[in-house]
Amino acid sequence: MIKSKLTALCTCLLLGSHYTRAQGIYLGFESGVSMNRMQTNASGRFFTNYQGLPGIAVAAAVSWEVNKWLALQTAPTFVQKNYKLYRTGYFDGVFREFHNDYWQLPVMAQFSFGTSVIQGFLNLGAYSAYWSSAATKGRQPVMWNQGDRDPASSNKIFSRNGGQTYNEKYEFDNRKDNRREHGWLAGAGIRWMPGPLSRIYLECRYYDSQSDQQKNYMLNRVGRYNQTICISLGYQYRLAKLNRLF
Repeated sequence: MIKSKLTALCTCLLLGSHYTRAQGIYLGFESGVSMNRMQTNASGRFFTNYQGLPGIAVAAAVSWEVNKWLALQTAPTFVQKNYKLYRTGYFDGVFREFHNDYWQLPVMAQFSFGTSVIQGFLNLGAYSAYWSSAATKGRQPVMWNQGDRDPASSNKIFSRNGGQTYNEKYEFDNRKDNRREHGWLAGAGIRWMPGPLSRIYLECRYYDSQSDQQKNYMLNRVGRYNQTICISLGYQYRLAKLNRLF
């Protein structure tokens, strides 16, 4: 469904360029920080919470200006979508962090407004991503290490069992891990054009995954969906006018 709508969006914008005055093609880069949130239902897991973690986002940004207010943009991106699971109450101190690396391809329609020097813009579109690698670290109790502690005086799991930490590469399981992700995106930003050929911009972009991070491998499975915010600073340079290319 998302792939077909994405194709339709690209087709409409490209066809529209034949009926408007072409402005130019821009190439550049952008980098910044990401903050990911794992959207899931943890109500059935007592004393369990999820927390977002920061990461990095780096992209090559390409824009095709259709006219002064509309452009088609893509930005092949490396982005980290990290999050943390932690326990409370009796299990306080137990946690597990997930550090996930994705290669992502968004396609956006960009709507601009403002002057020839300062402009604001809005981005709407869709994206596809691939979960390339991951690592996990955390702390867990040593269940077999009961020691001589008095259970009546132990109100935390680590005071009874002790704990151990770990930091290791995550090994994907093809039976349950869904490494392909698709979803929608929206963004807003501001850009400054110091000259006729270059522009510098700051953008906040939100990615909402419509793909479960897990395959349908078990009954009563609880879905998990990435929700990611990226704040990036970027630079673009105009390579050529489109009417010279077509």
